Amino acid sequence: MVTLYNLTKKHEQLLFFGVSLYNETFNYTMYALVYKAERSQYNFTLITKILTDPKTGRYKAFVTGMNIAPNNEKRVVPVGDTILTANNLTLSQYYWTLNKVLMKLRRGDETNWIWGRSAFELRHLSHLVRLNLSKYDLQANLGYTITIDDYSACSHLCDLACTSAFTIVCLGAMASSGGWLGVACLLGGGFCTVGCSALCNSGWGWNTIVSGGCSYACSELIIKTGVCGKICPGFIPGCRSGCAAVLTPIFCPQFCAAISALLP
Repeated sequence: MVTLYNLTKKHEQLLFFGVSLYNETFNYTMYALVYKAERSQYNFTLITKILTDPKTGRYKAFVTGMNIAPNNEKRVVPVGDTILTANNLTLSQYYWTLNKVLMKLRRGDETNWIWGRSAFELRHLSHLVRLNLSKYDLQANLGYTITIDDYSACSHLCDLACTSAFTIVCLGAMASSGGWLGVACLLGGGFCTVGCSALCNSGWGWNTIVSGGCSYACSELIIKTGVCGKICPGFIPGCRSGCAAVLTPIFCPQFCAAISALLP
């Protein structure tokens, strides 16, 4: 992981970083943007994963989860929406488009206040990206967004939305460029693990993101694909999953604890 931009104020943070996965024959880099705002009436959290084409490095898809948690005076029933964009939008244009969609969704609806506040944060974030991240303000032709209010039902809504999100992302990948399909679908589970954990935990932070990413990478890449892939013959259905279910709780907690201990 490499931090490419970090803007931290008293009640606001914008973090943009790159994540590279590689071995002797494979090299893939994706990006992530984390935005957090603490206002007097609510807390707002947004995480965007930017999937890229392994061959060209160009952006292919924006996958975003955002959560607004109003204070008790503004509490409403838990609600969530999903938004799909299929235009060639830069990152700043993508956030501006989400703002416009939420402004339409809020009209005459119980989401009036929460989506209105979320739209405000998206407009602000769009300006921040355009001004401070111009180098990374590039186009992608697909976007999937999960927007949720309140932490109480967050995990359930986020898990449901994630399942739908990566079904659509993978279908879009298949239609536009099959070469990055496997990478997008593989990393999809990582977004659900890390993104939902960060979005639905009011005390989230960098350690939350790292620990969630480590747990997913350990389980799916090291144990299931690596160790179990060598142990299990390919013709035995369910062998890798069963193997991973046994080995993951034995190995991964200690592995990720060791990784976390190395971090500042």
